[in-house]
Amino acid sequence: MSDCPNITIKNTTRKDVIEFRDLESACFDEKNYNTQKDLTDTNHTPNHGSGLYYCTTILEHLPCLKAVDDATKKIVGGIIIVPSKKNSCVFIDSVFVDPQYRRHGIADMLLQRTIQITKKHYNNYSVALVVDPQKPKLYEFYKKYGFVKKEMYCNYYSHPNSDRIYMVLQTTNIHKHAQTNNRYSKPYKK
Repeated sequence: MSDCPNITIKNTTRKDVIEFRDLESACFDEKNYNTQKDLTDTNHTPNHGSGLYYCTTILEHLPCLKAVDDATKKIVGGIIIVPSKKNSCVFIDSVFVDPQYRRHGIADMLLQRTIQITKKHYNNYSVALVVDPQKPKLYEFYKKYGFVKKEMYCNYYSHPNSDRIYMVLQTTNIHKHAQTNNRYSKPYKK
């Protein structure tokens, strides 16, 4: 994509489930996810760890955001946020951007809005995420926002080659980033 699109960050709704999940799956090259049958067939028992059933549950109960191309109305990115009162933490479960729309600041916009939501609704919470140590550019992306490495988890997803770096954005950085760069609320043109 050569031209920079106008992008708006919005809250997700139930009607976004299929498009949202398909995009997340495509971005992470997930081949084993469920179909629309999960939403419509009451006799069908979905895989509760993935697929549309999982995504529907996420979109209905958690503050997820979508990045929408204003021209096409297509969802081109998303972020899944999991607040935890028990840990006083907002966990960023997933950040994803359509490969054709990358390098336009969309992940920045989604992360910025998440930090603002955290400041507004979860004022004393930290923001945390995990990063694959085999993806140093992604690690550096989060470092530029003030995320710091807290610890390393081996076999995070209970299978080989799933080590993850646990990173936390400190409260002071939440306030710093929430006050800067308000481009999420209006169409963004780089």
